[in-house]
Amino acid sequence: MIKRHNTLVEAHSSLFNYDFDPVRNILLFDSIPCIHADGHSHKDCYQITFVFQGKLKVQCNNDEFIVEKNHILIIPPDVSHWIFALDTTPYLYRQLSADIVNSTSNRQLYSILESTFKNHYACIEVTPPSKSFSQIVNNLKKMTPFAVNQTINILENLIFEAIETYTTTQKKKKINLQEIIAENKPEILSVQRLMDITNYSRSQLERISKDELGCNLKDYLIKFKIIKICSYLTETNMTIEEIAEKMEMCDSSHLVTLFKRNMGITPGQYRRNNRL
Repeated sequence: MIKRHNTLVEAHSSLFNYDFDPVRNILLFDSIPCIHADGHSHKDCYQITFVFQGKLKVQCNNDEFIVEKNHILIIPPDVSHWIFALDTTPYLYRQLSADIVNSTSNRQLYSILESTFKNHYACIEVTPPSKSFSQIVNNLKKMTPFAVNQTINILENLIFEAIETYTTTQKKKKINLQEIIAENKPEILSVQRLMDITNYSRSQLERISKDELGCNLKDYLIKFKIIKICSYLTETNMTIEEIAEKMEMCDSSHLVTLFKRNMGITPGQYRRNNRL
């Protein structure tokens, strides 16, 4: 079933929005560069955006970057982001985008996206489609399943090329995990934050950690936390609550539990036994 929505976005702008299972919000529009989307996320779907013309400014995971012409932007579910079309007058901004949902008929593509971009966005240069923006728009105006399927095929080809390019690049890319940890306040660093910094998935980081550090990544980071907590306990008069705040922990009970599990005694006992 096709659902179509025609909406005027801004002056001199046009938008064509279709739902066609298993893809939601097949969106094509051209616009003067004044569009923007405030902070939002997409539930249970990967948002795919291909820029035909112009530039797109994106804020995502505390990063700010530009999506250039012939680049595809892939944003996982539940990742907040802001989007602004940059002023490239006299050129219009043009995009083709869609939401890839996890449905029975689309499970393979969704699973590949999930395994490749589990917790992080990606912006990747790809080969532009053989059909022009205008040709795709005119095709969709026919309102036939065949026309929409052609557009879905274009999107899928862009996505698979992006996945192949990204995977190849990641294999070639080598990181010094120990150095990255040392440069980013290891005592308060989390696995999630490392994923954001490196654009690696949790499983990728765990493999690198075992190869490079010889241990589980979470355990490696905990060592830095314990060392810093011990330092605060012996060298300052801060309360446990104040130390927990410094360590960016949710509360003091979390600190006490973590410390006792790793040191065998409470922070208070450690302070009494080791106070300088």
